[in-house]
Amino acid sequence: MALGPIPQFEIGKKVSEYCTLDGSWNWAAFNHLLPQDILMSIGVIPLPSHVLGEDANSWTGFYSIFPRAGVLSLLLQSSIYGSSAMIGVLPSFLRIKNDQHCDIKWYPPSPGWIKLNVDGSRHNTTRSSACGGVARDENGNWLFGFAKRLGKRNAIYAEIWGIFFEVRIAKEKGYPRVMIEVDSKSALELIVTESTNNQQLHTMARRIREIAKYNWQVIFSHTIREGNKIVHALLNRGHRVYLDIVMFDNPPRWCSDLYQDDLSGLGLSRLVPC
Repeated sequence: MALGPIPQFEIGKKVSEYCTLDGSWNWAAFNHLLPQDILMSIGVIPLPSHVLGEDANSWTGFYSIFPRAGVLSLLLQSSIYGSSAMIGVLPSFLRIKNDQHCDIKWYPPSPGWIKLNVDGSRHNTTRSSACGGVARDENGNWLFGFAKRLGKRNAIYAEIWGIFFEVRIAKEKGYPRVMIEVDSKSALELIVTESTNNQQLHTMARRIREIAKYNWQVIFSHTIREGNKIVHALLNRGHRVYLDIVMFDNPPRWCSDLYQDDLSGLGLSRLVPC
């Protein structure tokens, strides 16, 4: 498995000795010892966290990560008519749907909020996964974007990791009110209910909630896939990068047209459950 003989001083080290203080993998400490496919697999293993406590079996039930007071009025003020579900907004999932023509496009968040769009995917040929995301304010201004290549995992892993990265980045940047919009209902349901027997996905869902519940307001919502075009461009770039997350402080040239379309309110009309 190793590229060559492992130095004696590396044998017997603890996992914590290959981690950084912020809870990430310290790639420089071992990426020269292992082949790339092994490194990519390591990259999607959740690291231990003292905040989360000991490993536990998954549990079912509704979990809300923001104060309910004022949420309905916020939703009425928000332009989210392209959404077919809101996760974590009401005591249960919104089930009532009517097929109708909806304008599918990017809608800005309410004043004082930012919107995070995020997605993940698995490459059919290489079987590697990647995630990407973008944050914008009420005027559509680009706040930050990111792309990251992950290991050989399926799409739900990539989607959950994408949400984790974007929530963590937004928290580190100090934004107080955040709406997170994704096009995977499975990922949203997993975050809210922990409805999985997969321990790694269960751990990532717990981490997302732990980050999201401290000292800020977070809303999760669903959007139609066609309303997430910029993110698809970012995650496609993620399939080409190496191990480290790539940040974009400004819109990259290769997705500038999509960004301008969103700013202009361009979209498409489609018959969908709204």
